[in-house]
Amino acid sequence: MRPPALPPKAIYTSCYCEENIYLLCRDFTSIPEIAEKWDAKVVFVSNADQQVALFTQKSARKEELPVIWDYHVILILKPREVEEDEGLHGRNNEEADDPPRMTWLYDFDTRLPVPCPWEEYLKLTFPEDILPEYESCFRVVDAQEYLDSFASDRSHMIRESAKKQDVVMYSSPPPTYEPIFGRLVAAGVKTNLMDGFVNSCEGVGRFGTVYSRNVVCRGVAEN
Repeated sequence: MRPPALPPKAIYTSCYCEENIYLLCRDFTSIPEIAEKWDAKVVFVSNADQQVALFTQKSARKEELPVIWDYHVILILKPREVEEDEGLHGRNNEEADDPPRMTWLYDFDTRLPVPCPWEEYLKLTFPEDILPEYESCFRVVDAQEYLDSFASDRSHMIRESAKKQDVVMYSSPPPTYEPIFGRLVAAGVKTNLMDGFVNSCEGVGRFGTVYSRNVVCRGVAEN
């Protein structure tokens, strides 16, 4: 079962991974042929100190070195359960040379192929032998919940020095389109990015389920 390729006109803005993935998630879930076959989940990667090490990233100073980020956001597509066709046409009318049914990962910032098999991405991007303070937690959120509930006014990207001078100066240029506010975001909420999604602790007002590195593969597979 072949995963969908990145849309030819997928929107990407450096340092705004949560918005890049939001738009990709919206694209995939709006295409019936994809939505019927694939279950989409958004994964926020962070930890309690908001300093996680990711390997195989384009922005690394050297290929063998990791980048240290406060958080990162990726998208996972898992094949939906379908009825098997036991007739003469074979399994679900799929081509004999189709790759096996597996979970695929989409990351605009990786040096790995996109999409990439989830288990391969996890192994190469988050190796097990890193310092404990840089280990990642994984908040897995259903695609529709993310599309409905995410809000960001991009205030987390405004430089602290600029805030003191009451000036808006971003640490990286923001997207040219308007900030994103899901249809279920409560009136008056300007952002829930950091508290609702990046924060790696469970609690009221937070979305999805948090997994450790050792169980995230099983967690993604079961939810």
